[in-house]
Order: sequence, then structure tokens, then C-alpha cells
Amino acid sequence: MENDFEKPSVFEYTDYRGFLKDYYRKAKEADPRYSFRFFAARAGFRSPNFLQLVMNGKRNLSEASIASLARALYLNSQALRYFRNLVLLNQSPHLEDRQRFTEQLLKSRKARTIRPLRQAQYHYYARWYFIPIRELVIHKNFREDSEWIASQLIPKIEPKEAEEALKQLEELGLLMRDPSTGCLRQSDSMIATDDEVISDAIAQYHRDAMRLAADSIRRSLEMSARFLPVPFAFRRKPAS
Repeated sequence: MENDFEKPSVFEYTDYRGFLKDYYRKAKEADPRYSFRFFAARAGFRSPNFLQLVMNGKRNLSEASIASLARALYLNSQALRYFRNLVLLNQSPHLEDRQRFTEQLLKSRKARTIRPLRQAQYHYYARWYFIPIRELVIHKNFREDSEWIASQLIPKIEPKEAEEALKQLEELGLLMRDPSTGCLRQSDSMIATDDEVISDAIAQYHRDAMRLAADSIRRSLEMSARFLPVPFAFRRKPAS
């Protein structure tokens, strides 16, 4: 029954519930007898409507149920690893954990083949210096030199980070070569953000931005304190 339809690829998804919904829909279209009861039984779940509740966001998957469901979905080891990280990403309430699982997803060679720009999109927001570097390009004194670019940012970054940022900004179409001069310039391209992986990167960007702003304020206060006049120490006049 389950081998008679074209199964969706888990590597195309950033929402495992959406993947399960599409899998079930395709299976149902191929054979009207396919049911949630059959799907749940195939995965070893006693409750016949458990997977329906999972798909609707009313239940979560445990580590054990991830493995059981992966067998019912006929996922190979690479797909299972991606599916597990996807489930943990979608279910985790903590940003740090979500970013860790996102990084694991982006390491998938199969996923990079299907959506080659996703990693660059993620880095655009997750690495705070991508956006300032893009803005730096329009500066009249801009130099396409990784060491110069790295030295212009506060806090400073490594030249190799600046070089990688330029490369990925070009890949995303956010920077382009002027056909007449060959110099880098900004394009009018935009990045879509309706992707859970990218949304987490945006959250990281805002967190980094607030941290950098706080550091800047602290440095300004420390600098100002150096130039403040030292208050006089008044002493009581000794009695005559």
C-alpha cells in the first residue's frame, strides 16, 4: 500500500508537521483505504489518532516515537538524522537549542542540494556582520579587501569572515558586480522570511544587535568617565 505513491522528500521541509501532512495526503490520494489508524499502527502507536493530533500541533513526538515513525516513513539513515533534527527544532522552546538543531539541518548535503541558498540565507541574519558589510559597500571609500572590511567593523571580525560574507552576499544576489566597472554594488533583491529556519536566524540577529548596542553604550560610558572632573574632597575646617 505504502510503496505505490511518490513520497515527499523530508529535506524540502522546515516544518515536520507539514511533511507528515503531505505524506499522509499523498498516501490517501494513492489509496483511499489509507487511514490514520493504519498509519499509527504501522508506526507502532496504540492510539489510532495520535499522528493526527501530532500533525495538528496538539501532541509532540518523543525521541522514541521519532525513531518509530521514521521506520514507518521508510526513512534511510540520512533522512532520519534530518527528520530528528527537524522535529527537535520545531518542538524546542529555547532559541539556543533551535539554533543548534538548525545548524545540524544546514549540514545535510542532501538538503543543500535541494535548496542550495538556505545556508547563505541563514547566515545573512544569524551572522550579525553580514548586514553591516552589505551597507558598507555603498560607502564612498569602500575597498573590496577583506582585511580592510574586517577593520571597519566594531567589534572587529576576522578577514576570512569578511571574505565569506562577500561571497555569500553575492550568491544571494544582495550584492552584484557593476557591469561597467566590475565593482561590487548593492542590488534590490530581498530575502523571503517565511521559513522557520530563517525566522530563527532573525531572532538571533535581533539578540546580537541588542548585545552589540549594550556593549557600545558600556564603552561610551567608560570613555566618558575618563574625562569627567574628579570631585573635590571637602574636609571639615579644623577648630581654632
